[in-house]
Amino acid sequence: MDLTFAARTDVGRERERNEDNFLVDRKLRLFVVCDGMGGHAAGAVASALAVNTIHEVVQAGGALIQSYDEDPRSESRRRDLLSLMEHAIARASYKIHERATENPHERGMGTTATAVLFAGGRAFVSHVGDSRCYLLRDEAIHQMTEDHSLLADMLKSGRIKSVHEVDRRFRNAVTRGVGLHGTVEIDTLDLAVLPGDRLLLCSDGLSGYAGARTLRQILTSEPDETRACDALIEFSNDAGGSDNITAILATVQTVGHADVNRTRLLFETVQAITLFRYLSFAEQARMLNICRDEEFKAGDVIFRRGDPGETAHILVSGRVQVQVDGVVITDLLAGRHFGEMALIDQSPRSADALAIEDVWVLTIHRTSFHEILRKNPRFAVRLLWSFVRSLTSRLRSTTTELTVLKAMYLAAADDPGSPSEWLQADELQEDPGGLPTGPRQPPPLPPGLFPRRTSTPI
Repeated sequence: MDLTFAARTDVGRERERNEDNFLVDRKLRLFVVCDGMGGHAAGAVASALAVNTIHEVVQAGGALIQSYDEDPRSESRRRDLLSLMEHAIARASYKIHERATENPHERGMGTTATAVLFAGGRAFVSHVGDSRCYLLRDEAIHQMTEDHSLLADMLKSGRIKSVHEVDRRFRNAVTRGVGLHGTVEIDTLDLAVLPGDRLLLCSDGLSGYAGARTLRQILTSEPDETRACDALIEFSNDAGGSDNITAILATVQTVGHADVNRTRLLFETVQAITLFRYLSFAEQARMLNICRDEEFKAGDVIFRRGDPGETAHILVSGRVQVQVDGVVITDLLAGRHFGEMALIDQSPRSADALAIEDVWVLTIHRTSFHEILRKNPRFAVRLLWSFVRSLTSRLRSTTTELTVLKAMYLAAADDPGSPSEWLQADELQEDPGGLPTGPRQPPPLPPGLFPRRTSTPI
């Protein structure tokens, strides 16, 4: 991978010292921003110790990084790199807490930590606190990390509607910090990057003033990374400069041998489907990470009616036909999903899914789906809400079809041989004992009686 980058830090206009620290390692393609906290300059100690520890741990994993660069299709190595980034911050938290325990004047010190490692055409992000990582792609900006702060929790819970409702003295209160305890819960995320992507790492001295619209405007209007960082710091100082300000901007120039067209198509497919439409870009990236690529040839059976339901499928390309007893229920084209009821319950499949053309699907297994819901409760609520919206839409479609069918049934009720005669009492079959057993089997339905549906739960 080829990157261009720049980094800047500034004390701001109100602080006497700069407790932010950052790291840029060109060879490792590692970028780290830490914003320290604690009296008597202990914040600067914590952020410096975190930066150095993260660097040491990641540097020790150099062989793993190189092997993933050589084989970016390896799922096990991808997970190992995520674990490496998580372990780097976990180790930093342990060392900071250990030092604070041994030095009474440094007790209570801690830091935020946001780190990004580029490898194998992907960005691996690990994060604790309220520093941030943003992604600028196709002139749209996305916040890739979630703030672990009192302010963020209050906004999400609806207790406040604006940051201005909270006194500025309390806006920097974090709910998670590196070194505040011996262990800390760490968020990790990885995503495939594209040429032209820009990743911004910054402390809250910048994000506290510059909203998404401002960041987008500066990052899209200034192609030079150094001038862009200078403009970001200047904006924050002009807006008040109440805190230290740090910004690292990295632009992806090339992604090695990664398939750019494939990456773009996958993101576009996930963003377009109804199930994931209400998720943030970062959440869509998380869902994409648990998907498994599968290909089927024309004529292949993806699953049969009665099979155990364990996976959902997203159709990236090709055409899939859903059938019940040979009756075509729907034709699915690229961008559609099917089999998603398997993620909710363990009922057998209610229809057949057949590949009419060569198809490429993304498969989500129930186990992976439940794991990501367990780890991200707020994400789970949004995702399940998307399920409700999707199933509600299908229920309305089914209701419309049944209404049409009932109208046809009633309109033909007076005609000889109409479906209404199937239910007459004198048409009941009898068993040898003379007891009615149910209506006789109706004759075959005329073609076209059931209009094709556009979608169906399976």
